[in-house]
Amino acid sequence: MANYRLKRDNVERVTDKEYTRDKLISEGFYLLDENIKNDCEETEKLPSTNLENEEIEKIPPKILENEELEKLTVTELKEYAKLHNIDLGENTKKADILQILTSRKW
Repeated sequence: MANYRLKRDNVERVTDKEYTRDKLISEGFYLLDENIKNDCEETEKLPSTNLENEEIEKIPPKILENEELEKLTVTELKEYAKLHNIDLGENTKKADILQILTSRKW
């Protein structure tokens, strides 16, 4: 059985399930290692996060600074808004979307 270690920003996830690996990759994680082993002597199997898709979605997404948001594409901004449950209404222009996202109080 393969084990996968993935990373996005300062968050690392480990899984032994391909569908979880693919889900994480679609969310911006990248694969660090495949078929990794645990250094622990008690077990050879790397501990899995055991997170199902629903639990992965509960992990709070990173809040970006205004400067970081400005570097994103319109598609990435829409995905960011979706992850943070921010309604963009009918806005499709980058400037309008940025206005909504940067005016939000966290």
